[in-house]
Amino acid sequence: MQALPSDMRVAVFKIVLKNGGKKEYDEVKGYFATASDNAEKKHVLNALGATKDEKLKMDTLDWTCGGEVKLQDFFYTLGSVHRSGPVGMQMTWRYFQDNFEKMKGMVGKASASLMDAVIVFSCGGFASEEKANEIEEFFKKNPMPQNQRKIDQMLEAMRTNGQFLARLQVELGADRSWIVV
Repeated sequence: MQALPSDMRVAVFKIVLKNGGKKEYDEVKGYFATASDNAEKKHVLNALGATKDEKLKMDTLDWTCGGEVKLQDFFYTLGSVHRSGPVGMQMTWRYFQDNFEKMKGMVGKASASLMDAVIVFSCGGFASEEKANEIEEFFKKNPMPQNQRKIDQMLEAMRTNGQFLARLQVELGADRSWIVV
């Protein structure tokens, strides 16, 4: 891995993970333990979610919240799984809900911006009124006053993107197979 230029590692790791299996996943994840600095470790965190294997995606989420990853970095892996596609988005959102108290406890009294990142990387990116309503309802039941501004911004973006997507769907007619909600 050292022969690979640092600025190319995330892209190469993602290609390997998308086309490989558990062996390749373990190799990339193993690099985390041997990486020479935090920047190199972040390359791993930003790539692990690219695996196609849903069990490995879930293993990634569990691992990142298990204490081995520095507190200020664990949201990178949440984002990696979340950005991996529709399955990853739903998986990360569900994981956030199921592990909300744990993550809230992990972040504790750290900067509100850390929890903002956790929220956005776990709940953001959807584009529908329905999903915005679902997430809004979750935060009504689980208030985060110090993060409310970020939550409101995220919900507004979801609704705006959902309206734009709805207009596109009407314009494009029946062929909407490429659109992810």
